[in-house]
Amino acid sequence: MNNNALIEALRRELDGYIRRGMKDRAAGVQEVLAQLGCSPATPLVEIVPSELGGTPKTLATRVRKAPEPPKPEPVAKAPQKKKRSNGNH
Repeated sequence: MNNNALIEALRRELDGYIRRGMKDRAAGVQEVLAQLGCSPATPLVEIVPSELGGTPKTLATRVRKAPEPPKPEPVAKAPQKKKRSNGNH
């Protein structure tokens, strides 16, 4: 890998850690940048505190309902026949 590409990737990584307030990880990236002979783009002093809860450790998964089986088509019923009276009422 090209040193310039590696340095640029490390700086982007450092910026992300700084934005999220991850001081330990930012310090580790700064050490690697120093070993490569670069000064970090942003000093550690500018790290902002992370929000409550921070970055979630696991990603939330979406729960899907099982598909419902198709409902059967209603069967047409034959009309009821009227009872015939034999006139004995």
